[in-house]
Amino acid sequence: MSGDLKGKLPAIVLAWLLEDEAWLVGSGVRYALNGGKEPRDLDVIIPPKNWQRACRRNANQRVRINAMGGLKGVFDLGSVDFW
Repeated sequence: MSGDLKGKLPAIVLAWLLEDEAWLVGSGVRYALNGGKEPRDLDVIIPPKNWQRACRRNANQRVRINAMGGLKGVFDLGSVDFW
């Protein structure tokens, strides 16, 4: 599965999904599975138990608080909101 997603999702999102038990939600799911129109951004939910480990993966990346109280970062393939 990860081979199919490698070109569609930023590397950090793949790491969160595969190693930190995160969930891809919203329109990004449809895009990742079926292709089609690329979403404006990806939404990822990271379990609290893995939050610190997941955040260490993007320690050198600039992020900000998004409108919904999560974090937003721009990674190699686009914008990602994560909670």
